[in-house]
Amino acid sequence: MTEQFDVIVVGAGAAGMMSAIEAGKRGRKVLLVDHAKKIGEKIRISGGGRCNFTNIHTHPSKFISNNPKFVISALKQYTQNNFIDLIKKHNIKFHEKKLGQLFCDESAQQIIDMLLLECEMANVVLKKDTIIDDIDKQENKYFVKSQPKRMTIVNQFKSRNQNPKPSLDIETLDNGVQKSKTYYDFLMEEKQKWESYETE
Repeated sequence: MTEQFDVIVVGAGAAGMMSAIEAGKRGRKVLLVDHAKKIGEKIRISGGGRCNFTNIHTHPSKFISNNPKFVISALKQYTQNNFIDLIKKHNIKFHEKKLGQLFCDESAQQIIDMLLLECEMANVVLKKDTIIDDIDKQENKYFVKSQPKRMTIVNQFKSRNQNPKPSLDIETLDNGVQKSKTYYDFLMEEKQKWESYETE
């Protein structure tokens, strides 16, 4: 059986889930892969178990980057207020602590549940307990070896502190996944948007 995906996100932490959600909202067929059996463990322990999920004073000037235009562009497209609106949509109560930090009133688990629900609503396919052993490029494809399956990817988009590369096509070879159409054009459009902003 062959499945087709437009995007594969490796790592189902906060950044990975948000990336998968936003790609899914844009009509892409998305696969989200993580090695853990439980999703969002770092979220679960953040903020003393209540998740410091954003800061009301977030601004490009508070970031250090080799490419300041990227931060400006990213925060113009999705602000802390967008995420706060998402929190409110899911009726999660929160409070402000010092220096504009926002925490859940109850538990960080609420944030995990919210993100998993948003993934489901965006039709993101989630594969837990999946370990990627190796990525090998052959001609125009990346072969991704994982346990217990072996997948083929054309290009890749990773969430864990790695430079994004024009997206993915995948095919599992024993329950194969192959992708016929890449996410390259979308990423290039986004890159052009980032580069169009002048540093303020």
